[in-house]
Amino acid sequence: MKKVYFLLAIVGLIISDLLAIRFVFAHGINLTEFWQQMWGTEISTLAMTDLLFSSFIFWLYAKGEAAKYQIKNLWIYIVSTLGVGLCFALPLFLYAREQKKEALGQ
Repeated sequence: MKKVYFLLAIVGLIISDLLAIRFVFAHGINLTEFWQQMWGTEISTLAMTDLLFSSFIFWLYAKGEAAKYQIKNLWIYIVSTLGVGLCFALPLFLYAREQKKEALGQ
């Protein structure tokens, strides 16, 4: 599973970056436009609310798992969630957890 998690992290990074680049080409680095599109419709608000809540749940889960498996630098996964997205941070954390489990012989 470790390799799958790593591959999913790479795919999440690429997909997120491609969409961000597409936005920048269309609108420039326009945070106002970005914010308006993010919350501009009921559907986008639904998606953003779901994503934010899921990210918060992931952070709680990661905190517990990091303590359980002695995973350091938890801040990396929080920053990754905020900077790239849950599609990158979650599989990256799961990859790190699997690595730690292997090192601990579990």
